[in-house]
Amino acid sequence: MGLGGRTLRDLLREDEERQADADAKAARRCGRHGTRKGKPAAGASSDAPSRGAAAAAASEPPRPLTGDPHARIAIVGGGAAGLASAVAAGRELAAAGRAGTAGVVVFEADERVGRSMLATGNGRCNFSNASIEAGRYRNAGFVGEALVSLIAGFSAARDLGDPVHRFFSDLGMLSREEGEGRLYPATGKASTVVDVLRAAAAGLGVVEACGRRVTRIEVPREEGGLFHLRFADGSIEHAAAVVLAVGGKHAACEGRPQPKRRGKAPFRSDAPAADGAASCDVRHGAAALLPDRYGAVPLHPVLGPLAADDPLRALDNIRVRANVWLASKEGGDARLSAVLLDPSLDPAGWRVADEAQRAWARDHGVSDYAYAPSPAQMCGVPCGGLKAIERGEVLFRSYGVSGICLFNLSRFAEPGDVLLIDFLPQVRACDAESFLFARRKRLCASDTALAGAHAAPLTAEAFLRGMLLPQVARAVLGHAGLEPDAPFGKADVPALARALKAFPLTVEGIGDERQCQVLRGGLAVEAFDPRTMESRLDAGLFAAGEALDVDAPCGGYNLHWAWASGLLAGRTAARLVAGWIDAGSAPRGASRSEALGAAEATEASAARRIAEAAEAAEAPAVRTPASGDQPPRAAGGEGGPHA
Repeated sequence: MGLGGRTLRDLLREDEERQADADAKAARRCGRHGTRKGKPAAGASSDAPSRGAAAAAASEPPRPLTGDPHARIAIVGGGAAGLASAVAAGRELAAAGRAGTAGVVVFEADERVGRSMLATGNGRCNFSNASIEAGRYRNAGFVGEALVSLIAGFSAARDLGDPVHRFFSDLGMLSREEGEGRLYPATGKASTVVDVLRAAAAGLGVVEACGRRVTRIEVPREEGGLFHLRFADGSIEHAAAVVLAVGGKHAACEGRPQPKRRGKAPFRSDAPAADGAASCDVRHGAAALLPDRYGAVPLHPVLGPLAADDPLRALDNIRVRANVWLASKEGGDARLSAVLLDPSLDPAGWRVADEAQRAWARDHGVSDYAYAPSPAQMCGVPCGGLKAIERGEVLFRSYGVSGICLFNLSRFAEPGDVLLIDFLPQVRACDAESFLFARRKRLCASDTALAGAHAAPLTAEAFLRGMLLPQVARAVLGHAGLEPDAPFGKADVPALARALKAFPLTVEGIGDERQCQVLRGGLAVEAFDPRTMESRLDAGLFAAGEALDVDAPCGGYNLHWAWASGLLAGRTAARLVAGWIDAGSAPRGASRSEALGAAEATEASAARRIAEAAEAAEAPAVRTPASGDQPPRAAGGEGGPHA
């Protein structure tokens, strides 16, 4: 199972050779189909392998793995969760003295592992966040238990830092923090993250089996049996434990047509799908690799731009800083979800929360806590209650709106919901009219002072000059029913205030699925133990990362979950395999209990050491919110604006 003395440099050279072969094949195809009278294509090598040799190489079956499959951990997927799992498993086996008798292999469908990470964060890889909270995730209770288990299992009394951050620090990677706690490698290159992971895996003897797509995982039929992994080329491999770490975008919709245009695809996969939409049924993605008894949530794209039924095409490519509110469609509950409110986001008419909610807010350092009334009072648009709030840059597109704040809102949006754009975020809604009255008075006085009795009447367009871009000003005036060249009177202030503070756009769907960063859905978390990531149905089967129904907003949270769940899965898988090796021919169930007994005792001891060290240092203990540490929420809501 070892690498035969190969280093990371050897692996990178092999990647370059594989890429060179692929480029040569592409050049030969261009030479056959895209050049005149047999002239060689530009860049084609004269000493390139012949067509027959290339065909023979393409049809060559994969080399079988060496080593005992009873001592093998198979990781399906060489992305973020898969590589973290491989390193964690390799370290655990080495610590148990089993590095020579047990091994780890990563099966990756692509030509190299880690390729999906190279494009994250615009090529810089926002690999985590300085402030990780379980409440920001979908299925927050499951995530909270997993993060607590990770802290207990990987922390020491002398070190209270985040285990994921320390993991990368131990690999030698320096990081830097940017706005909103986003963490990037200090080099500013995503390739740095991939390099340190691959170097660590290579040093631990992890085998990379690239170009091998798993199509089915068959669980053991009897205790002590092996997992059977079936591949697209017809080959079969075996393993004692399997970590399923395939990414949603990589595994989902296999063989389905991709959208040919910027569609307005429905959000829910159970809604009628448009032709070419990337919505997938429940058995696609990671769930398609497992037996049907594993429940799964249908996949659909989120963290992407939103399409509107009446987009502002005149504003295409215009950027503004704004607050954006997402309100439920008509007929929604005015208390659809609870939100934590900042006074600067306070619109007119917020109802005061009850004393229990106010006490929760005080305990958690929040200035106030309340439910939102219907935004129809502000904008006259028929809609229900507030679902989420985001602030940041809004990018108008011909099909709708984009930007990080809209990406985050796409996690909660449904067709028919209403986006309310606040073009005046520095002014509270309850103060908007008085602000506009004061501005009108000041501008009229200035014009009179300059031109005297000959001053021209103040027009609506002139009133907004210097406050909004001209294109945005015309759109706002149009919604308010005001003519740009008409005099702007006192009676026009209320309509303009509503248009500025709650400019409505009706959501129709995802604006461009190709920009979506995450596929929501995957394996139901109820089938897995959050403390270990192991299946509750089949011992030795684990899931991590996007394979599970977990997602979060932008900012490094999704990659953090990939690392955290991968570390848990790899560590526990290695402990199980090492325990089975020690137990010899003992039944699978008994050896599993023996393997995990010591691990659980160690984690409990570590948790006690963490609490004691924090108390001794008079510092608050590291706390990750779990399912029981959440704000009161209305029935049917998934969470607050960062759930």
